[in-house]
Amino acid sequence: MAEGDFAGRRPRLVAGADWSVGLNAPTSLSHARLLLDLGQRLRPAYDDIVSEPVPEHLARIVQRLDGQPNCR
Repeated sequence: MAEGDFAGRRPRLVAGADWSVGLNAPTSLSHARLLLDLGQRLRPAYDDIVSEPVPEHLARIVQRLDGQPNCR
């Protein structure tokens, strides 16, 4: 953008956005706890999913992609 693109206009503020809120915010600890709890609940489901064998139709696709450049 050229310097003159904003000439005479004020920057627009996003309603409800408080950019000063970060890791020091009172809710950040509760968010961290929530994310920790969520991660602990999702881990067993993820482990179950990755322990299952890949279905044959997907295995064929993966085999084709393995031979393609830029697919790693």
